[in-house]
Amino acid sequence: MADIWQDSGVVAPSRAENDLKIHSSGEAGIIHVWPGRAHIAGHHYYLDSATTLPVAANTSGAPRTDLVVLRLDRAANSISLAVRQGTPGNPPAKPQPDRGWNSPEIVLGYATVPNGTNSVPAGSVEDARDLIGQRIRVGETPTDFPPGALVYKPSTQSWHGSRSATAVKLATESEGDVRWAARSHSHGAPFSWGGLTMLRSFDMGTNFWMRNGPVVTVALGAGFLGTGTPVPADTVLASIPAAIRPFWSVPAAGYLRSYSSGESHGAALAEVTSDGYVKFVDASTQFGSWRYLWFSCTYVIVA
Repeated sequence: MADIWQDSGVVAPSRAENDLKIHSSGEAGIIHVWPGRAHIAGHHYYLDSATTLPVAANTSGAPRTDLVVLRLDRAANSISLAVRQGTPGNPPAKPQPDRGWNSPEIVLGYATVPNGTNSVPAGSVEDARDLIGQRIRVGETPTDFPPGALVYKPSTQSWHGSRSATAVKLATESEGDVRWAARSHSHGAPFSWGGLTMLRSFDMGTNFWMRNGPVVTVALGAGFLGTGTPVPADTVLASIPAAIRPFWSVPAAGYLRSYSSGESHGAALAEVTSDGYVKFVDASTQFGSWRYLWFSCTYVIVA
């Protein structure tokens, strides 16, 4: 049951670490494995010191690529390092790990043995470890943790992604709600973003289009820089590529927020026209000005 709690793989923050990494200096008949930890099918493995594995001689007439694995034997209730011999050839075929129930394996790396020898040149080793994380970390300094770590900072109720020397703020928690961290920046008009050509000035947003066969989805989320005056109907917000324009105008449901005289919000309506424009049509509440809006629509076109 423990395999539900943790994926199988080598416990290491990145490939820059040497945990259970294979390497060779060209010695005859062996390949080296650094110490480290791993989880395999709910079982924990710990190699506390470096070790070597035997490499069989290759007399086939062609190079051979072997696979180094960590193997669980359920019948014997044991975990061991092992080498799977590959099929010689030009190029040699890489062997596949056992993914079955009785003796599942996780990949550590590949070692290519030239013809007529039993040694692996230093440049013929490929690191192919399946890496797994170390769960969520908790701390006040996200940069203290390895790259890729997900860190919760209690003092600010925020989530961070560690990049060693720097950390990226991902989201904040407020009264049980998680709010994604804003990434605001400004653009003049026109400019292209996510395949859409924006014809108004916006200071943030998530704008894209996506096509799956004849089904097209267009989404526009942005903050408008203009303030102090109402937004006229039929204001053109963006244009879309010709390849995904509808054959007739289609409505786009929207949501609008304003801070002109206290916060107000309500439904809004836009449309995607057959000539390829996204237009603001109307809002359920007449705003003196608006700052943020979101529109999306999905429609079918003929290929």
